[in-house]
Amino acid sequence: AWADWKVAATIAGVLATATTIACKLYMPETPAYLVQRGKDQEAGGVLRRLVMNRTQQQAEDIVAEIRKAGEDVPAKPTQGLNQADAADERKEIAKAAEAKAKGGISAILSSRKMRRSLAIVSLLMFFQQFTGINCVMYFSTQILDAAGYGVSASKAAIVLALAQLVGTSLSASQAD
Repeated sequence: AWADWKVAATIAGVLATATTIACKLYMPETPAYLVQRGKDQEAGGVLRRLVMNRTQQQAEDIVAEIRKAGEDVPAKPTQGLNQADAADERKEIAKAAEAKAKGGISAILSSRKMRRSLAIVSLLMFFQQFTGINCVMYFSTQILDAAGYGVSASKAAIVLALAQLVGTSLSASQAD
């Protein structure tokens, strides 16, 4: 093996700590969060920083779009809804706005759409863990060694971990 478990654990701990500190220092709040808090100027700055080819006007347009998306639905029934459905929708919006003012988990649980999103995210996390990818990554050197590749199992495991890092980074960059 290229290193004993104590060295590997120390390297992993140092990298995890460095990543946490770097994220705390350099990762901005999302533009949507900043707009929700009334910090439109800061949201525009974050947009220009995250997507460097944005002009001031493009950033302001996106901030206005985010603000518009966060506004409540009008009180009158919308096209295609009957009076009863529109009244239910207004009640849900009022309930969500009240919970949003409180913040926390009550804001998430008060809205049907948010509960659905929470359920989807929770199930995705569960199934990611349930499929055993952490176990595969943990035992990747033994698995690759048993498979009998011509390449060192440790080097192949590093390549596998780097592929996972690149994939995670690409998907995270597309999330917001």
